[in-house]
Amino acid sequence: MKSLRVTGPGEISWVDIPQPKAGPNDVLLKMKACGICGSDSLYEEMGGVPPRRNCHPLGHEPAAEVVAVGKDIAGRDVDVGDHVVIDTFAFADGMFGSGGAQGGFSEYVVVRDYEPRKQLRKIPSHVPWHVAALNEPMAVALHAVNRTDPKPGSKVVIFGAGPIGLGCIMAYRRRDVGHIVVVDVVDAKLETAMKLGADAAVNSLNVEDLAAKLIELQGEATTFWNLGKRPATDIFMDAAGAPPIPNQILGMAKRAATFGIVGVQKKPTELHLGQIIIAEPNIVFCMGYPTEIFEVTDDLAENWEKYAEIVSDQIPFSQAKEALELAKSGKANKKSLLNMRTFSPFSVLLLAAGAVLATNQTTKIDTHAHYVPDFYAQALRDAGHVPGPDGMPGIPDWDPETHLQFMQRANIAKSYLSISSPGVYLSVPSKVATENATKLARRVNEYASQLKAKYPKKFGFFASLPLPDVQGSLKEIEYAFTKLDPKPDGIVLMSNFYGMYLGDPDLDPVYKALNALNVTIFEHPTTPCTEANHLKYHINGTDSKVTPKEWQALNRPASGRLQRAPNLDFPFDTARTFQDLFYSRVPTRFPNIKWIIPHAGGGLIPTIDRLINYSPPEDNVTEAGVKETLARSFYFDLTGPWPVTWAIPALMRWVSYEKLVWGSDTPFTPWATALAGAAQFDKQIDEVFNDPKKAKAVRRGNAKKIFG
Repeated sequence: MKSLRVTGPGEISWVDIPQPKAGPNDVLLKMKACGICGSDSLYEEMGGVPPRRNCHPLGHEPAAEVVAVGKDIAGRDVDVGDHVVIDTFAFADGMFGSGGAQGGFSEYVVVRDYEPRKQLRKIPSHVPWHVAALNEPMAVALHAVNRTDPKPGSKVVIFGAGPIGLGCIMAYRRRDVGHIVVVDVVDAKLETAMKLGADAAVNSLNVEDLAAKLIELQGEATTFWNLGKRPATDIFMDAAGAPPIPNQILGMAKRAATFGIVGVQKKPTELHLGQIIIAEPNIVFCMGYPTEIFEVTDDLAENWEKYAEIVSDQIPFSQAKEALELAKSGKANKKSLLNMRTFSPFSVLLLAAGAVLATNQTTKIDTHAHYVPDFYAQALRDAGHVPGPDGMPGIPDWDPETHLQFMQRANIAKSYLSISSPGVYLSVPSKVATENATKLARRVNEYASQLKAKYPKKFGFFASLPLPDVQGSLKEIEYAFTKLDPKPDGIVLMSNFYGMYLGDPDLDPVYKALNALNVTIFEHPTTPCTEANHLKYHINGTDSKVTPKEWQALNRPASGRLQRAPNLDFPFDTARTFQDLFYSRVPTRFPNIKWIIPHAGGGLIPTIDRLINYSPPEDNVTEAGVKETLARSFYFDLTGPWPVTWAIPALMRWVSYEKLVWGSDTPFTPWATALAGAAQFDKQIDEVFNDPKKAKAVRRGNAKKIFG
């Protein structure tokens, strides 16, 4: 079986070892999930425990399934199939994952000489594995809270909204404290703290005088000696382990306040003894869980949905090495878990152990993100879009939870979701295709509205229309904007609908309805239509039996060699439909509609001069007129892959920075690629503008103006 181990200082490797077997007094476990702790990185740096041991099994935050029970203990308190959590201190062969012979980043482990209710505790099967694996770190948090001896009504301040700090919130709440403030530097983590029961959250980067802020929130303590104004906080908990925090707390603690330290300082920290003597704080240190390991289990089972907020990432077991790097880098927002699904049905949780590098300065709004619910993916397959639409190699996996995790890691405050190409009209026009498109449009719009209702601060959406069916689209517009609650934030239109480009006069009734509603239209490119079109294949006609692959061949020269339409055809179809809009004077005739053009304009910006200079005189297309229309009605998203160091200067020949927004294009841009792209964008936009105000506007301010 596979086991992940420290094999030298700074080195971790997959090791093939024999699968253990259960003896007469043993219990064999199959690992299902295991959290990553900051100490795992420490063990890696040291070369194991003791240092330079060079053969150290990792993983001490596990959840597992019982797969075998020794004959001499059969029928006691565990049976095959039970879900269990583990006391890592109670293994006969050494501390589990922390110097012992076994660790949780293995496919199987064996509990030698099992004693009932000592090493294992059953947890109800309704608790997801990734939540069950929180039992160990939540026991650490509970022990820390117990050490500070809170009383009903106590005022508490917790520094650090990582997994231990978040666990402390819930443990303090169970002790009926009066008021909890959480301090961190990452807004996303502070939002989670509020969900879990904090009364107030403070981003210390945004506060000049933290003591004054705490006095505002928790009142002022009675003065003593020459301590000056200090908050009436009874308990301070350092769950961050950042070097400045201890002296910061000691400098503001009232006389006889309790100061708990559970965050691990990785380097020696100097303390101001004068502050300690004058304030006489009760300093307590907290490590592990001498008695608490199973005391938290019942609450974990009862309130598992709240605890699930603590998990930020679930990563396949096969990517455990990469997961450890993620945890070590501090880019995991909360807790990360390894999900053991590749070598066995096991998962690694990366529990949010480190501070996130992203700050509120790089918070973004994503105007170009897609949703692919399972029923839509199946509709694509049923219509023949295989292996993927538009010549793509597949249909990406998507679910809201994965998208939210990506948003946390990329520091995205909100994403506006849309159905990507080919939209909801999935077959060459016919009566049957129209009926299917009408049903699918309704279903995706209702799904997106429900998603927005569930996550109103995280998701907005663009509704889809069953075009080229104009009458059906008018009905869907009325339904979407009068019946759906919440309503859509706009409409997504493909660059063409089987040859019906966006300047087509048949679309005027649609634009009239959208203009009356002041709607934002997000244009998205699709496979061009250069040969067969909606005039040949009618929305009420018979089924032509033309497959999506044949449609590609009809409309894309050398489609077999050019492969995916998004590579080249998408950018130029955006340019084609933009030109059609201008020649048809749609933006002028329907001035209340705002347009978002993707991919930095696609092929438009390099060719817009030709649109102006080679237009017939009677069309009256002038540079001044184009710029005026762009300033009034158009925005451009900066979805890649071209670097913004090129895209922004090119766009700003025609529009100001106030007309630029950002997009990730997930999940059609894979999550990891999009995450790297977001980081590159954050770096490059600062280089382009050298002006925080303008960079902030492009990241999120301009999008807020669009959507309110």
